[in-house]
Amino acid sequence: MLISNSLRYLRMSLVLLGLRKRDFWGPRFKGFRKLYRNDTLIEVASEQWKYSVNSILDFIAKNPNKDILTLKYEDLITSPNTVIKETMEFILDKNFREEELIHDIKTSGFETWKDVLNEKEELLVNTRLSDLLKQLDYE
Repeated sequence: MLISNSLRYLRMSLVLLGLRKRDFWGPRFKGFRKLYRNDTLIEVASEQWKYSVNSILDFIAKNPNKDILTLKYEDLITSPNTVIKETMEFILDKNFREEELIHDIKTSGFETWKDVLNEKEELLVNTRLSDLLKQLDYE
């Protein structure tokens, strides 16, 4: 344990000093190190997103009797009052009027992932995620 923590501290120090590339960030999954070394950032991010979403879908499938509320970032941005109301009612099991809810969520000026990626990046994302994007109604 002491050696492990010492090595971690050494690696972190080298990164802070700019002498070593930053260690992998985000979810770790089988094959992540090879992917991180060989693929582009957009491909790594796509695989991280896929891994995270599939983990959630697996949890839902294994727990069919659990009450689960699905939230999408896009819905929160386009209809914050509705999403916050649904979330509060789900968590607290109490009805709310939208007028009771106060938030400071910005609802304009957002772009979709397709708006910010170039053609090549969009193709890389679609190659890795098209089935999952369709399953989740993103396409």
